[in-house]
Amino acid sequence: MADNAPVSAGKKPQLLLIAALLAVIAALLLVIAWLLAAGNGEPEASAGAGDTHAAPEAPAVQTAAAEEDLSALQVTAGKGGTKVSPIDGMTQIGYPQTCTGAVAAATNYLNDLDITRITSGEVTTDQFAKLYFDRTRLPKEERDRAVFDDKAFKEAAKIDNTRAIWRPEWGGFKVISCTPGEKADIALLHAASADRKKFTYFADISRMVWVDGDWRYVSSETIPEPVANVPGTTTKRLESVQKEMEEKDGWTRYQNPVE
Repeated sequence: MADNAPVSAGKKPQLLLIAALLAVIAALLLVIAWLLAAGNGEPEASAGAGDTHAAPEAPAVQTAAAEEDLSALQVTAGKGGTKVSPIDGMTQIGYPQTCTGAVAAATNYLNDLDITRITSGEVTTDQFAKLYFDRTRLPKEERDRAVFDDKAFKEAAKIDNTRAIWRPEWGGFKVISCTPGEKADIALLHAASADRKKFTYFADISRMVWVDGDWRYVSSETIPEPVANVPGTTTKRLESVQKEMEEKDGWTRYQNPVE
């Protein structure tokens, strides 16, 4: 039959049916191809935590560190800071804002803020004043507690005196109160010697305040020793003193090795 031969009236319905079936098959093939392509890609996430189109969640609020057992803190005298002050290259700073950090700072400041650092020539009066911290930066309610007598320090600097030795590890500590990252009152039992030979035991409470990202010493108050059998002077650590101290509520000895 020639290409331009007319189609008979009987064949027209058959051709229309075949064309319709072909159109349906083509549509089905397109749908199947689209489904296969979608299956090979990334699955569409439902709205929620993994939906990249969903509104971003607000950042989680940082939770406080686990509550510390104030009667079982582990502190090593002479350690605890994360760096040293650029003022003298010796004084530890950068303490954790925990109560453990407050105890470590209070302990180390016994030595680091001892006035004999000036009298022995270890630091200058100006360096000591800077290490002692700018009192005006303390919270208003703490400024009355702070004592810094610049004149007295300068007078002391004229005295030729031996550098005192502090032995907090011969005693221990007790947390009277502590709010991490705010303030703390730390009781300390320690021994000190001005002549570097005979040591005397002392006890006091140091007020520490968290300012500018670190624990700062504010003031101290002398208190009675927590032990009854304290000798006038000693030349060595006394185990009997520490054992009696540990029998008192809340008092803990340091983690330093026994000498």
